[in-house]
Amino acid sequence: NNEYIIIQITPKDCSNQEIDDCINEINPSYDLIKLNATLGEQSRPGVDILFTKNPKQKEEEKNSNIEKTAETKESKQESKIDREHLDTMHYGDHERVSAVEFAKEFSVDSDTIADLNDIEQEATDALYLKDKLTQETIDIVASTLKNYMRILNQTIEFQDIAFAIGSLVSLLETLVIDELNSDKSDEFKAYLTGIVNDLSQWKEHIFIYQNTNDIHYLDASLFENCKTIENIVNCVEIEDDEDDLEFF
Repeated sequence: NNEYIIIQITPKDCSNQEIDDCINEINPSYDLIKLNATLGEQSRPGVDILFTKNPKQKEEEKNSNIEKTAETKESKQESKIDREHLDTMHYGDHERVSAVEFAKEFSVDSDTIADLNDIEQEATDALYLKDKLTQETIDIVASTLKNYMRILNQTIEFQDIAFAIGSLVSLLETLVIDELNSDKSDEFKAYLTGIVNDLSQWKEHIFIYQNTNDIHYLDASLFENCKTIENIVNCVEIEDDEDDLEFF
């Protein structure tokens, strides 16, 4: 019942000492039971090495694989955002900062807002005018979110919302839309549309009209909706909780 592994090394222009050094790098994890030098291609000696795993190492590997499987399963199941993190993002009344107060310390120039409006409109058109979510639409939305990140990363006030958007951008940039089934794609599109709309209104309330008493009103909702999108992509079961889906 021993497990064996055969490794063939075909070095080029290597001395015997270099071959021995290579074997010694592998050998500590195995019992070397056979070493057979053969002749490969012209002027390229090959080395066939037959190892068997130590019984102790086999047991350790088995336990390690069980632990990794459990960790992967647990990680996948715990896909919802940590509740304690969310609670810290629902700022108390005494911590709230109005848009007017915030504007005294931080502002965004009109050209930046105009550029953001343009690419945001492009994303909105792609999401509303196309029946199905396409890779092109995903790329446009990711570009829009990156433009928001350029603003958010300029101030520590929006580090939570910047983190949420950055995580979503990373997901979108690696996503292959064809890998989502039709139902998941529609749900994914609905969440993306809601997030883009929320950010558009957030931008107006804080930087244009300055008519909100809490510049952090969107933070927790956006964070959790971004996490829900991640769950959709990872095929994680989404619990039916009235607090989970929260668009403004």
